[in-house]
Amino acid sequence: MKEGERSRWIVNEGTFLMMNTFDLLIDHLFFECRYHPWTVRNALDFFVESYSYKDQCSISFTHDMGSHYVFTPKGQSSYEIPYLTDCFSYMTQEQLCNWILAAAVYAYRTGNTVWLLSRKETLVECFQSMQKRDGLISDGIMDVDSSRCEGGSEITTYDSLDVSLGQARRNSYIAMKCFASYLALGSMFEQLPMEEYQEQADSAADNCEEHMLAYFDRKKKRFPALFDGEGTMAIVPVIEGIIYPVFFGKPEAVSEDGKHGRLIRALKEHIQTVLVPGICLFEDGGFKLSETSDNSWISKIFLGQYIIEKVLHMNMPQIMDRADAAHWSWWME
Repeated sequence: MKEGERSRWIVNEGTFLMMNTFDLLIDHLFFECRYHPWTVRNALDFFVESYSYKDQCSISFTHDMGSHYVFTPKGQSSYEIPYLTDCFSYMTQEQLCNWILAAAVYAYRTGNTVWLLSRKETLVECFQSMQKRDGLISDGIMDVDSSRCEGGSEITTYDSLDVSLGQARRNSYIAMKCFASYLALGSMFEQLPMEEYQEQADSAADNCEEHMLAYFDRKKKRFPALFDGEGTMAIVPVIEGIIYPVFFGKPEAVSEDGKHGRLIRALKEHIQTVLVPGICLFEDGGFKLSETSDNSWISKIFLGQYIIEKVLHMNMPQIMDRADAAHWSWWME
């Protein structure tokens, strides 16, 4: 659409007709950065200018920009409502990660350091916001729900799954996204260059990795869904965050032989453990995103499959062939 002399890129989300849903933008990112990267920049800019907000921790971004062709007021989405602990609550931490990750991928894929420089203050705010959401423990893992929840609690893009993936706080999926976000911030600070902030961001990524590894259950050979001592169920999307460094030019950061090799090897062990019938595979061989939920989304399954094969370099033809057949049947039948 045109807004005066300025174009605004809008993607309507299928059934719900929400506009520029951020947790879908992050999935479209790979396609859009390859074929029309200006649309990613356009959305990122409008999120900063009209759909960012500040809570008790600092900056974050809304879930969407409106619905049914109607823009919501600045700093508000059509989705997020206070006082909730489930669907329609706030996704403050996840959308903060999404802006950081999308910015890093866009900046690297286009080489647009002029744009990156124009967002220098936003990057610093994002980094400070990440740190404050870490809470008093300072282990790199989200502890603080946004004050916008008004006593409720934050959720993730997996809003229609159970607590294994729906709850943001202390979630291993979100923790891995935070790890990737610190790496992304370090990469962007390096390009600017902002050496002091780069060192701090890289150190935050190291800290997050160390504490995630501390939760790896060596007896069960897998990560728990929640780092709270209670949510011990298994999930597949704990691996999701490691896709982004590959696309913002830091593949060595998620290499088994790189600096964070211990984490990557633990993730490989996790996948080998959970991709079995009764845990994270349905009876037909299709991917079960969570051990304790029967709701599984094809888009996220395909992302997980790509990561397993192309980032973790795991050769699992028997599992993948059967899974592909199952996923095909879900669509066709």
